[in-house]
Amino acid sequence: MSSAIKADVFVKFLNKSFIKNYLELFDSEDPRERDYLKTILHRIYGKFMVLRPNIKEQIMNLFIRIT
Repeated sequence: MSSAIKADVFVKFLNKSFIKNYLELFDSEDPRERDYLKTILHRIYGKFMVLRPNIKEQIMNLFIRIT
């Protein structure tokens, strides 16, 4: 999360499609990659409160699809 990028510009690209595709990356076999993805998701979740419902919805959809 670079301070050079303004949050209002960044949030334009964080749509449902991006979040869905991002969560698909957690299927990686490399635990280091999954840990890094988790850290990034945690920062997005903490910084962009407006995206929280969308992130929760996409995670729930992923869990439903897995089960």
